[in-house]
Amino acid sequence: MAPQLSNLKRVIAGRLTWTVWLEALMALCLIGLGTVGALLAMQSRPYLGEAASDLAQVPVRVITSPNVPALAAFVVALGVGVTGAAWFVVRLIHWRFFAPVAARRVWRQALFLGILTGVLAWLKVNQSLVWPLAVIIIIAFALAELYLSLRNTPQSDKQA
Repeated sequence: MAPQLSNLKRVIAGRLTWTVWLEALMALCLIGLGTVGALLAMQSRPYLGEAASDLAQVPVRVITSPNVPALAAFVVALGVGVTGAAWFVVRLIHWRFFAPVAARRVWRQALFLGILTGVLAWLKVNQSLVWPLAVIIIIAFALAELYLSLRNTPQSDKQA
């Protein structure tokens, strides 16, 4: 029983190298940067018109007189924060189900999730997001990731 536990510790220690800790620190920094950016963007006025007295009027006022830099800053900060948070989830999935974890692939997939979130949030703010469009965009991102994953897989020496 003791040798098996020792082997398990050695395998786990082998997977947690200093580069993984550096990547985790970078992901935490992205989460912090996204949070600070989103808070700063929300403190600025999201619309340039008169103050809304009713919460139901806020979306209409944002659409009729938007403060595009504040909304763009919010969407970019949201994408950056989601990229940092998605890194942990994607890394965990790769660590659990795919034996050699490729750092570039993990970052690419986390970045895709961040960009996807930003695109969907921007379309939602503009009130042009509908379910069929969201499904089409998600399928397009999934197909792009599938293409990049298939392109980067090593080919076998034997050709059929």
